[in-house]
Amino acid sequence: MFGCAVFKAKVTRVTDISGYTTDVTHVRFTKNPKIKVDCGGARMEFQFHNLRSMKIDRQKIKSIDGRLYFSAEIELKDGTVYGRSQDKGACYICSDNELEGISSKSSYKVSFQKLDNFIVLEKDEE
Repeated sequence: MFGCAVFKAKVTRVTDISGYTTDVTHVRFTKNPKIKVDCGGARMEFQFHNLRSMKIDRQKIKSIDGRLYFSAEIELKDGTVYGRSQDKGACYICSDNELEGISSKSSYKVSFQKLDNFIVLEKDEE
């Protein structure tokens, strides 16, 4: 006999630049499935499912290969943090991506240019 299993989608708490916070499920990047990151000249790419949190600082920007990059602090699910320590140099993310998902049964989308931060919540944080 089969029972009905209810699966709760992982929640990502997203805050935009106006300070409005929204809980979003089924989150993904829309323009590119990976974010492009530059940390002290080292280039990396991360998929959303590898990230725990990201905070963008639009006060610090630079151009890399003709694209706008924002300073950011990125934490991976394994605990690795990029961009927090000033000793190791700043990290920058390419600004031309978007975060998309579902919020309260409707679609949700925010560009990196309007995004302040997000954190993928653990079950005990929801």
